[in-house]
Amino acid sequence: MRKEVINTIFESISKGVNIGIGQLYTEDEFYDKTTITIGDRKHMNFGSYSYLGLEHDQRLKNAAIDAIERYGIQYPSSRTYVSSTPYRELEYLLGQIFEKPVILATTTTLAHVAVMPIVVNEGDVILMDQQVHSSVQFMISHLQLQGIPFHVVRHNNIKSIEEKYLELSKKHDQVWYMIDGIYSMYGDSAPMKELHELMNKYPKFRLYVDDAHGMSWSGPKGAGFALEHTPFHDQMVLVTSLNKAFAAGGAVVVIPDPRVMELARTCGGPFIFAGQLQMAALGAGIACANIHLSDEITVLQDDLKCKIAYCEAQLRMHNLPFIEREYGTPIFFVGVGLPRLGYSLVQKMIRAGQYVNLAIFPAVSATCTGIRFTITCNHSLSQIETLISELSILFQQTLFEEERSIKDIYKAFRRSPIYMPSSSKEIPIIKKEQVPFRLQYEQHIEKIPKKLWNNIMQDKGSYDWDGLQLLETVFHNNDEEHNNWDFHYFVLRDSSGKIILSTYFTSCQTKDDALVPVLISQQVELERETNPYYLCSKTLLMGCPVSIGDHLYIDKSLENWEDGLAFFLEKLTLLYDENAANVLNIRDISKTDLPLHSTLEGQGFVKVDVFAGYEISLDGITTSKEFLAHLRSDQRRFVRQRAVDHSDQFEVRLLGSKDIHLLDDIYQLYLNTKEKHLELNLFDCSEELFRAAFYSSNWDVLILSLRADSTNKPIGLALNYKTASSYNFMFAGLDYRFVESHNTYNQLLWQIVLRSIELRSPRLDLGLTTKQNKRKFGATEYSNVAFVQVKDDFNYKIISSMVNYDGKKQLAPSKPVEKREPRLEEHFGIKKMSKFG
Repeated sequence: MRKEVINTIFESISKGVNIGIGQLYTEDEFYDKTTITIGDRKHMNFGSYSYLGLEHDQRLKNAAIDAIERYGIQYPSSRTYVSSTPYRELEYLLGQIFEKPVILATTTTLAHVAVMPIVVNEGDVILMDQQVHSSVQFMISHLQLQGIPFHVVRHNNIKSIEEKYLELSKKHDQVWYMIDGIYSMYGDSAPMKELHELMNKYPKFRLYVDDAHGMSWSGPKGAGFALEHTPFHDQMVLVTSLNKAFAAGGAVVVIPDPRVMELARTCGGPFIFAGQLQMAALGAGIACANIHLSDEITVLQDDLKCKIAYCEAQLRMHNLPFIEREYGTPIFFVGVGLPRLGYSLVQKMIRAGQYVNLAIFPAVSATCTGIRFTITCNHSLSQIETLISELSILFQQTLFEEERSIKDIYKAFRRSPIYMPSSSKEIPIIKKEQVPFRLQYEQHIEKIPKKLWNNIMQDKGSYDWDGLQLLETVFHNNDEEHNNWDFHYFVLRDSSGKIILSTYFTSCQTKDDALVPVLISQQVELERETNPYYLCSKTLLMGCPVSIGDHLYIDKSLENWEDGLAFFLEKLTLLYDENAANVLNIRDISKTDLPLHSTLEGQGFVKVDVFAGYEISLDGITTSKEFLAHLRSDQRRFVRQRAVDHSDQFEVRLLGSKDIHLLDDIYQLYLNTKEKHLELNLFDCSEELFRAAFYSSNWDVLILSLRADSTNKPIGLALNYKTASSYNFMFAGLDYRFVESHNTYNQLLWQIVLRSIELRSPRLDLGLTTKQNKRKFGATEYSNVAFVQVKDDFNYKIISSMVNYDGKKQLAPSKPVEKREPRLEEHFGIKKMSKFG
């Protein structure tokens, strides 16, 4: 799991812990069937997965006690040697339920670990449903390390599944589609009938089902939802849990092929080295299996299904926006949209004595937060009615307090089957009394006075008013979609005319893998050879793709800045929708600005770490000698040895319009560097920006060439932008034949420093990456984060499931450098003689 994912999960759960809704402990001395005690108060428990309520059945308790009395607490031995006595009986009874031989595992996750490497063979390929359980995703990533390829497919989309099967079956032995029977967040189900038809239609199509949440309450003899409407198919493997509705413990594996079943039993890792089920679980399991094999299981199932239908009717009666399902399940999800509403509503429900769960990112999309609850046979109809009544009241109260409407929730869940009544009595949202704001929105920088913009944005981002005007001209009417941007400028004032906030955004195509590990980007770039916009999204991006630094001005000395920011974000969301963008990216926010972080996270933005930037303060430094003097001794030694002492080998030039004939050469240098550095994987910058820089007094086209070269060809490039407050190193370009032998990059940094000193610039921004070199020049790091919203996270599901390794093929940057790099002798203008003279 990647560090940023771990950090996101930690922050999300930690917030729940801090407000008293997560990582709780019950305080009961004895459990009854429906309540738990938290904080010295009884709560009706709507968070249990024991859907049939069998964990309190006296027969299971007695059987567990009897097993302990007869066999002790455990039997500590590998099943490869010997299994404890109750195993044989429980596996036999489970075989009767599924009408096929089974293997017991200690957990569902360990069952996947044992079985998937056995059933999926070299030459096979996996289709992974984008919402399949994380335990299955974990093993798919493991199998990829063994050379098994996989592809993510949209959730429950039969058309895309079949299309992908037809494509992959031509070159693979078997195509495995991996799913959940019942998905644990929304409680929706897999389209088993349609999948059964695909198995009948295609002999290479295989189905791997994790039916943990479907066991017992559904299916013949409680065999689970996957078998509720269709029989077991010979091309299917089933893994399910005995730890939820079955109420005992462990997991069960059903493989129709006897030979493969024995391979799994004999060679599946956890079946060899993992401990055996505890005696209490085995004893309770035998008792529970006997209930499943009796008529009583149908009575329990019917009882629960009646309560499911009653709960759905109550939700409709109260016009609550819940996720509708084709088949009723005991898992319910009521959408609230933004995370802050979810935190607030769950707190209120717990205070009201109703224990429910919060479903939040990354389990669901950041703007699709919801209240998740479950019902069991132990709940009475009156308890369900009370729950929904309380939820309805507190739901409306939360909307009112947070100044949101039901329409905001419908909008957030527009891609999901959210319940929307034909008519409802919505409580009107009365906005809190606030100082009115005036938002100036422009699509061209010329509509905003130059002096005004430069005054408020002088330390914000790489470009001043003139720089943005040039970018508007360059990134317009180009052939490539990614080089056409729409600009959006904002200035927010309060009622007195004081500027509270100012920023700009661009609407543009961006690569969704921009910040992932290099080896993953290399895999993606291979696909882009034939599909240039594979895993790309239209993005509403703060700043622009070729800018660096903080792009957001907020006057926090004003008391109403937070209200102003909330007002701006509301308007920004409208623009986000109008532009049909999939990603909204508020980037380069200081890592230490915690109040701003809290506001953005509450609005449904997810915090993402981005590359640190590097800057050098040159305030008061007027000579190179003074610059060297302010460095540490080790830095000074490095700069002298790697740059200063070799300066006489280089000719340094600032190019202008008269040098436009060198455009192809310097753009090639940029492409050389761009192709070698995928750690920040962006689209190639338009050559037109480089052309414009030749004619602009605000840009420096700084190049290096070797004095020993009579042709004076450039071997190093720094494209820099000048503002009143900073000198900004925007693009580098190198001829890599000279980087090691002549320390070209370090020489480039040295010349940038000298130019910045010459211009009396108080600050030199060296941009992102290559931190080791920049730190040697005395640069300090500034750490930023981005806050992102994504409407459709399918691309990110694909990327997050990719493994940072490929053992099958040598990966290389996908797009070849557009121009051939000249041979060394060609660079120096030497014509190599033929061996024949």
